[in-house]
Amino acid sequence: MKKILILLFSISIISCGEMEQNDNVIEKTEHHYGTIDKDDPKSLAAQRFTKAYENNNLASVADLFTEDAKIMINDTDLTFDQMVAGFSEGFKHYENIHHTDADTFTMHYDDGEVFTNYWYSWHGTNIKTQEELVVRGYAWFRWKDDKVFETYNAFDPTAYNAGMTE
Repeated sequence: MKKILILLFSISIISCGEMEQNDNVIEKTEHHYGTIDKDDPKSLAAQRFTKAYENNNLASVADLFTEDAKIMINDTDLTFDQMVAGFSEGFKHYENIHHTDADTFTMHYDDGEVFTNYWYSWHGTNIKTQEELVVRGYAWFRWKDDKVFETYNAFDPTAYNAGMTE
C-alpha cells in the first residue's frame, strides 16, 4: 500500500511538472485539460441570458453574441433573431416559464477554447390546460473573447411541442 501511495504521489508531481506555465501560456498537450470557473463573468453572462429568456426579453442580451453567431437548438441552425422569435413563441402557449436545478460553469481549455455549460429544468404551465410541464435541458456557449460565437441548446421537445398544439 505504501508503494502505491508513493507511486501515485510521484505521478502527481511529474504531472504537475509537465503542466508548468511559461509566460502564463499553457502548452497544448494530447490530453485536453484546463480550468473550471463557477461564478466568473462568462458564467454570470449565461445566467443573465437565461433570466432574459424567463422574462421573454432575449433582445436585451443581444450584446452577448457576435453578429454571425451560430445558434443551434436541437440541431436546427438559427440566427439570433430566429432564436428570439422561436423562444418567444413558447410564451403564447406557456406561462410561469422558469428554470430550476440550474448549474452553470465555464471551462477554459488548454487550447484556448472557452465554453460555458448550463444544465437546467425548464418549467412552464400550459395556458389552455393549466398542466405543468417540466423538461430537462442542457446548453453550452462557446466564447471568443467576451462574445458568444456559437451556442447549442438541447432538450426533448416532444411534450413541449404537443402542448403548443392543444
